[in-house]
Amino acid sequence: MSKKAPFIVKQLAVLITFLAICSCSSAPMKGYTGPDQPANQTALIKAVGATNIMTCDGVKLGGSQNEAIVLPGLHNVEVTWRGGIIGDIVYSNEVLLVSFKAEAGHIYEISAENVPGGKWSVFTTDKTTGKGVGTIRPSIKSDEDILRYIDRQMQFGTNNEVLWYNKGLALGRMKQYEEALKAFEKAIELKPDDALAWNVKGFALANLKKYGEALKAYQGNRA
Repeated sequence: MSKKAPFIVKQLAVLITFLAICSCSSAPMKGYTGPDQPANQTALIKAVGATNIMTCDGVKLGGSQNEAIVLPGLHNVEVTWRGGIIGDIVYSNEVLLVSFKAEAGHIYEISAENVPGGKWSVFTTDKTTGKGVGTIRPSIKSDEDILRYIDRQMQFGTNNEVLWYNKGLALGRMKQYEEALKAFEKAIELKPDDALAWNVKGFALANLKKYGEALKAYQGNRA
């Protein structure tokens, strides 16, 4: 046996121990107060694959927790996901809010999947019944969240006056009036008779001290 053998065996033992520790998931978060309830009176929510649970009913999960035990009823779970693209790990730039009504004794899995067209979507499945449940929408908490969501929708090919109008409003609230003006002008380009878009264009112009142009926009001047 070579002199290197004991060292290699020791290193392998350390590596195996490390992998075993990493593979052990943390205990699920207890998502209710009071004494512990039996499994047939609670529901288990867990993220699988590349999905991560950020919060459950407003409570942040700790450490490597990715599961929560909850009582029956309506629950809101914030999730994000990561996916591989040509060997790289790509993290989502948005948080989705998954809402569904949990039943006692049921297990719910939340997963992110690559759907046709190269897009990603999040699904919630009641593993007890095998059916999809709940609703999914962006978790919007700030204007930055709105912009990230709109930009992502545009990356996926959605392009309409509503998105540009809302993008302009978010930029306006952030006092980025030049960028807001560009967004409102794009909304008007897509729908020239949108009175609201003309009004908010006037708002952006006024904040840029372009009062003459702002007045024309407020008056609905299409010139």
